[in-house]
Amino acid sequence: MNENEPEKPKRRWGWLQWSVVLVVLGLLACFVISVGCNLWVKRDQMRAANSPRDILGLLLTYASEYNGYFPDHGKDLAKFTSNEAFRSFFKEGLLGSTAADETEFVSSEMIFGCPESRFNPDQQIGMPPDYAEALTPGENHWMMIAGLNNLSPAHYPLVMENSIEASWPPHWLPSSSKLSWLVSIIRGILPPRGRSWQGDTIIIGFCDASVRTVILERKNNQLHLPATILKPEGKEPLPTLKILDVEVPEIRQ
Repeated sequence: MNENEPEKPKRRWGWLQWSVVLVVLGLLACFVISVGCNLWVKRDQMRAANSPRDILGLLLTYASEYNGYFPDHGKDLAKFTSNEAFRSFFKEGLLGSTAADETEFVSSEMIFGCPESRFNPDQQIGMPPDYAEALTPGENHWMMIAGLNNLSPAHYPLVMENSIEASWPPHWLPSSSKLSWLVSIIRGILPPRGRSWQGDTIIIGFCDASVRTVILERKNNQLHLPATILKPEGKEPLPTLKILDVEVPEIRQ
């Protein structure tokens, strides 16, 4: 290179190059957030599925001691709730131990909650024999089908996530987008009653003690049980069933 030859100016990035970089970084960030939200929801769904498994086990244990009947047997089903049914497990000594500090009892109450649900236990259960503080209004996520027993058809649903209202057939709200779900979590906004998971799914526990994630059908901006549940092929169609509602805290004016 000739020392007398003038030095060429260095080429700097302009707005076009920086715009391309920013767009690529934005797309990458959206992808990472989307994947992260999906993994977050899947993790919570897997954790949520453990609750109906535990509840079904408790119901079957209870039934084995009461001639095959569940806690709602003989009760006024117009007033009886799933909270009351599940509170029976504490009264019957099916959860935890009678240790003085009741640590096991406190942790056991948490099986009736659900990640990101509006209805979760506060880990306060009260004292025996009534355990009046266990599963008070707003502390139980799971509805229960009334009038069944341990000999009911295996494909009948027994425990399911709370729906918009306790009527048959039940219906739920469509799930929000992954980004909306993340924003709600960050802002501490709890999902409404009757919410579904991503992909318009809910978790149901059946009379055969199995637990499945069920894809709901969209009708009129609401989600409904699919025909595979209501009228399964080769099995008895579901009759009109009575749902034991969750207890909801009163709204103070």
